[in-house]
Amino acid sequence: IADALNDYSTIGYDVVGMCVNDVLCHCAAPIAFVDYYVTGRLNREHAREVVASIANACIESDCSLVGEFREKTKLLSGGKDE
Repeated sequence: IADALNDYSTIGYDVVGMCVNDVLCHCAAPIAFVDYYVTGRLNREHAREVVASIANACIESDCSLVGEFREKTKLLSGGKDE
């Protein structure tokens, strides 16, 4: 959907929100979110929007953001984000 609308600014909220909800269902509080962003061909604007939305969602969820970012042009084809 994000690709069709060319809007990646809400992906992080969806991903973090689902994980935080799972933690809360176990009567616990989220303390950290580990992201792993992999892309075939880096689109800096898409990546910026995704990572910014993940960071903002973590701030709103009161948890730390830790993780990494990789570009794997030989492994992923088509330049789509994972």
